[in-house]
Amino acid sequence: RSASAGPTPGTKAQRTSSPAPQPQPPNVSKNNEPTRHNDFAATHKALMTGLLANIGCQTPNGDFLGAGGNSLAIWPGSALAPKGAKWFVAGELIETSRRFARTIARIQPEWIEPLAGHLVTREYFEPHWDPQAGNVMVFEKVSLWGLPIVPRRKVTYAKVDPVKAREMLIQHGLVEFGLLFGDSDTNGDPGEDYDDEEKALLRGASKVRPGRSTAVNPSMKRKGWGHEFPFLKYNHDVLEQLKELQARTRSHHLLPGDEILFEFYASQIPEECCDRDRLRRWFQRTVTRNAGLLQFDINQFADEAHRIEQAAMFPESAQFGAMHLPLSYQLDPGREADGVTVTVPIEGLGQLTETRLEWLVPGLLEQKVLALIRALPKHLRRHFVPAPETAKLVYSDLELGKGDLLTGVASRLSQLGGERFDSREFDLSTLDDHLKFNIRVVDDERKTTGSVSAKLPFGQFITSGFEHSIANMCGLM
Repeated sequence: RSASAGPTPGTKAQRTSSPAPQPQPPNVSKNNEPTRHNDFAATHKALMTGLLANIGCQTPNGDFLGAGGNSLAIWPGSALAPKGAKWFVAGELIETSRRFARTIARIQPEWIEPLAGHLVTREYFEPHWDPQAGNVMVFEKVSLWGLPIVPRRKVTYAKVDPVKAREMLIQHGLVEFGLLFGDSDTNGDPGEDYDDEEKALLRGASKVRPGRSTAVNPSMKRKGWGHEFPFLKYNHDVLEQLKELQARTRSHHLLPGDEILFEFYASQIPEECCDRDRLRRWFQRTVTRNAGLLQFDINQFADEAHRIEQAAMFPESAQFGAMHLPLSYQLDPGREADGVTVTVPIEGLGQLTETRLEWLVPGLLEQKVLALIRALPKHLRRHFVPAPETAKLVYSDLELGKGDLLTGVASRLSQLGGERFDSREFDLSTLDDHLKFNIRVVDDERKTTGSVSAKLPFGQFITSGFEHSIANMCGLM
């Protein structure tokens, strides 16, 4: 007998014990992996790989559609015939009175694309800027032989048309500051959050409660990507300065158009930057070598000498009696606040005199003189042709705030025309609104308590506590 047959005489046998096998839970293999037993999804996916042409789906009207747009019917003897199936794969297709699908099994449409990626067709439509994604997106439709596997989903447009995606990224993301503000650009108007509710109600929806927004929670709105592209905040501030200068000078040419801004960005951004991620990576690499990358220079649009000159012609404040009051400017023709607005506390209303308010600010004085000439009756106006040159001559002889403006202009025009007339000949109702001061009255807490619009006569401006002070200035506008 070999040594392995038993213990050697005189020695004790050594017994070894092994742990008892643990019972396995059902449907779990020894390697703790789920078994394939009754795994219908895996089975149906496996069958689909060889039966892609036998896939069918149910149309909205209840019929069944197969590959190539062929009409199908479920075999009456099938277990799924009474219940139907939105998507199915058939073991065989037979032709009798019509085409029947036999031995069918339910499937999910999302299983098809990974298996038939080389056979599907993709259509793209409605490229657009998505403020929540901060990217140019497009809707994609995926079909297999006419079957709509994916009716509509968003994908990045850069994968479809990189050139067009880059153009839209520059226009919407940079020129229009979509990357700076995200989708938080409603300016606090809650009405915009209820647009989708209104549309749903108009469609006849019964589960939309009036007054309850179905829009995205405003607190969940994307605030933008300004931290990734700091030049956008800088550029926005530059444009705001230009907008303020434009409002002061009433010049419509200072703000650059979209075409100019687009060319500014497009000339520096590489062709491969067609989505936000690529743009961010390029910017982060390049800005370390060029700190002013993609930043506007205000001197590109308005040189420093011009800005200094205009600051003197359109000051931020002016002297009214014993008070130095702030001025604000707005370029918004047709609106009440268009033009120059002086802000005055209630107790300072007495410092506003008709004589001082007529002078406006230096930058608008020549325009007002020209308007006064054109406000003369025709028999007087014909002496001052061309009117712009006459206005320039009269303006050069005036000293801001000295005496009465209307009297001074009438006197100087009388000298030039050789026919004497007084200031009552001016038809002040024809003057543009921006050539008349707007007055904003504030209380001790700097809250607005009343305002006088250049469009309205003083008789229509009634505010408790200082009606009589305003009435004393009747005829001012």
